[in-house]
Amino acid sequence: MRYKELIAHTLFENQKEWLDSTEAAAYLSLSVGSLRNMTSNGHVPYYKLQGRNRYRLEDLRNLLLSQKRGGFRGN
Repeated sequence: MRYKELIAHTLFENQKEWLDSTEAAAYLSLSVGSLRNMTSNGHVPYYKLQGRNRYRLEDLRNLLLSQKRGGFRGN
């Protein structure tokens, strides 16, 4: 299992509420650099704790669900 997949699997199993940048990037299938860019551009909600970015798993889940594209045409 790749590192990102392992982190995402561990997060799912343990249901952590707060993630660090590495965990959040793995959950979103992004690089840490891409997550930092999206965070600084205001696309990803985050919180500061002792000078470090923290991400709520629920916020990230809602972000993914709000980005739905396409759909079923009902044919």
